[in-house]
Amino acid sequence: MDAMTRRSARRLLAACALAAIALTSGCNLSDAFLKPREVWLVEPDALGLAFEDFELATGRSTSVHGWFLANPASDGRTVMLCHGSAANISFYHPYYTFLFAAGYHVALFDYRGYGQSKGDVSIAALFDDAERVLEHVRARPEVDPERVVLFGTSLGSVVALRTAARTDGLAGVVVEDTLSPRRYLRRELGAFGAWIVGAFALPGGMEPTATAGALDCPSLFVAGAWDPDLVTHLEAAAAAAAPSACWTQPDTGHAPGGLLEHGGEYQDAIARFMDACIDGSVRPIEVHALGDGVELARTDSAEAPLAVELCLVDADGRARFESLWLGAERVTIAIDEPFEHATAWEYRRVEGSPDSGTWGRKRGPLARSADTLGYLGSLANLVRDSATPVVDARVFAAELRAGEERDGALHPLAAAELVPHLVQVGEVLIAAPGAIDRALGRDLLKRALAAEPSNHGAHYWPSASYRVGFPHGPALGRARAALAASNP
Repeated sequence: MDAMTRRSARRLLAACALAAIALTSGCNLSDAFLKPREVWLVEPDALGLAFEDFELATGRSTSVHGWFLANPASDGRTVMLCHGSAANISFYHPYYTFLFAAGYHVALFDYRGYGQSKGDVSIAALFDDAERVLEHVRARPEVDPERVVLFGTSLGSVVALRTAARTDGLAGVVVEDTLSPRRYLRRELGAFGAWIVGAFALPGGMEPTATAGALDCPSLFVAGAWDPDLVTHLEAAAAAAAPSACWTQPDTGHAPGGLLEHGGEYQDAIARFMDACIDGSVRPIEVHALGDGVELARTDSAEAPLAVELCLVDADGRARFESLWLGAERVTIAIDEPFEHATAWEYRRVEGSPDSGTWGRKRGPLARSADTLGYLGSLANLVRDSATPVVDARVFAAELRAGEERDGALHPLAAAELVPHLVQVGEVLIAAPGAIDRALGRDLLKRALAAEPSNHGAHYWPSASYRVGFPHGPALGRARAALAASNP
């Protein structure tokens, strides 16, 4: 064997070794990247929605399980949900309930290894399963195959984009907080490890910039300004080949943070965009970068001024926002600071008028309650650590009362999240020597019991960590014990 042949053989052996490492890493990657949750929370019928279970074979011993919520008002309009990594379909009632209320059939499913779907988790299976379900959904007699919208959140946005890019005749696609699998690999494995696994173990065509560029249907990109993958998301939005809109949400982290901070506006905006996809009337605000600013161009035919929020994002992913009334067809805005990406979005729920020249977002009851919840949580922590806990417990109760007099009763989701704080402070007061304090403590404990959700599985809190299910049962047990032991 000559020297050249030996070198070629060594290269071949090295390539085989790298491929083997990559395939092994790919298996480990699936475990790291895909994180099924075993908990099963709530099914649609518990929320008053009829649904059909379906199970589709994907192999000899594998299948994909899902739900189909038939809506008599849909006229064939359908949305198919692709969920994120650390969830299953029983977590997604905050999404399918508002999509159903918007007049759509809703289909959602679990990837292999998730929920009731059979088989092992696999990155490649994500896309196979989504395409299999989409084929099933579009073939259903109550579904118009040309009036189907895909909707993906987090990892599900990668799945939705790739599926939409490989499917003809979809009405549209909505993605929230999309991410780059290759950038994820670089964070987890380093540049070389990411290259090896990407070359040998990842399915092709996963990157959102590539799949967005292959779309032939309208797309909506939604992202929280605090999401760590915001730049990836904006790059994908900029690459979209078909008509595209992009909503960068201020004061918002990863999905489902938009449900919290922009509740009401969020649901309306998603439904309005999907309706426009179905009707063929998607008319986004176009944003054109200039040398010293941006140009905003309206593509609709209406004349009324729009409440528009311009978002400018620098190379490090830091976002800043400017609000304006957009009346003219085209407006140029001078920008002093450098930026890499610019997006614009029209808000409908606002305070202010074009005559005033300014406007502000009208925050929904859930967002206002979240502010109150955060403040009361801080006060409860003071009570816990205080040298005068009874005095500080009185302050907690007074601030709770004042907040509700000012802003109205807490949203039921926030009231349920307040339970551990109510119990903690109530226990301090019910043990106090004064009769007034003890009565106040009993009121707080009774309030905690009244805030218990009727269905623990249906409770959720859409913060960045997305708490699902009601975890405060032990605190309610303490409340009942304290009330039983007290002497009114």
